[in-house]
Amino acid sequence: MPLMFFHLLERSLSTTVENGKYVTEGDRFKIFCRDWYLWCLQLVPTWKHWLEMGARREGMTRYKYADGLAFSGDLDSGFCFPQVYCVPLSFSQNGGGVRFTDDVIFASEKKGLFQLVALLRNVEELGSAGNALRDLDTVSTGEIRADEATYICHDQVASKPVVVTAEKASGNMYRVATDAEFIQDPTISRDRPAPMFYNEQRLLEETKDKRYVILRPDRFVFAVCANKAELDRAAASIPRILGGNSV
Repeated sequence: MPLMFFHLLERSLSTTVENGKYVTEGDRFKIFCRDWYLWCLQLVPTWKHWLEMGARREGMTRYKYADGLAFSGDLDSGFCFPQVYCVPLSFSQNGGGVRFTDDVIFASEKKGLFQLVALLRNVEELGSAGNALRDLDTVSTGEIRADEATYICHDQVASKPVVVTAEKASGNMYRVATDAEFIQDPTISRDRPAPMFYNEQRLLEETKDKRYVILRPDRFVFAVCANKAELDRAAASIPRILGGNSV
């Protein structure tokens, strides 16, 4: 019952709070109800957290697919890819400390129009993920480059750099970093506030725990793929979409 009552109140007052009417309301009775409502919410930690999240609780901005838009219509697509912190996993990249995932995915030296991100649960998945990308350049006619793919591991135990062998995936390999690691890194945290509501598992949550994500240059998701078959199908559709043909 408390949660049901809470959601009914939220629906009735969310417009007032989140659309700028909070500071322009002139009705004293509405102001009285609103202020006491917000005060009561903050007495329950979970409700207070929900309120503080604001629009972030609804997830990333998402486009609805329509013919003519450069998204893969039959695969999950059209939402802005979230950003988390990460640290390098390979010895050759073991420098620079904590980084933003956007900076490593869209590094200035990369040449591909689309970027691929492989989301891994642990480092043992690196080999199979790398093997799945070997013919990606051909399938996508060069719009995605396998050697520029970014591998992001979500295993916090993988805290030490790993040796990259021929059997393992080539390219950029990272693991997600915690908010504590961000705060302790003097370079990236300098002149930045401590993160609030940081969720290191957000990439997996937003992509529904699927493995491969194809990103457009504007950081919006072209396709989310669960396996190599879906990845090849999405990659093969890129030349047709860029040429003005439907998927």
